[in-house]
Amino acid sequence: MSDDGYTRITLRIPDGLHAKLTAEAARTSKSMNAEIVARLNESLDMPKPTESALEMRMRLGSYREMLSSAASMSGHQLAALREIQADGHTEGMTDTWPIKEGEDVDTKLEELSHAQHFFHQQFDRVSRLLLDIALAEIKGKPIPADGIRELLKQHGIPSTAIDYAR
Repeated sequence: MSDDGYTRITLRIPDGLHAKLTAEAARTSKSMNAEIVARLNESLDMPKPTESALEMRMRLGSYREMLSSAASMSGHQLAALREIQADGHTEGMTDTWPIKEGEDVDTKLEELSHAQHFFHQQFDRVSRLLLDIALAEIKGKPIPADGIRELLKQHGIPSTAIDYAR
């Protein structure tokens, strides 16, 4: 380092990159050196998402996929229950069907309807949260893990969602 606080270096860059930097420096009314220093500072100052925040995003994505599957399965079970309700009998049903012999069809329909509503609602909330996280990253302000935990609360998502797929 010299007395002026700068270190002089020799830099080799491809011709095409040099042309782009020259054009950008002219456009922003900077010297080539000032343009390069500004770009390097900008890239080094950008906060990087922490690994735990990345892991949380991946788990939220897995949780969202599970919610989608659960909503789909509950939809199939609701359709089967409505068919059972229309036929008026549950004889021959096994534990793999949405209702067991002797269970009340109307009660089971209500339970499954509530479950399906929950799955859809949580899917939408997790999707909005993942969109918020992505938009923050696009703006160069990634959300750290503790911020994601706070957003879970704000979006009404159970904290157990980030424990999914561990």
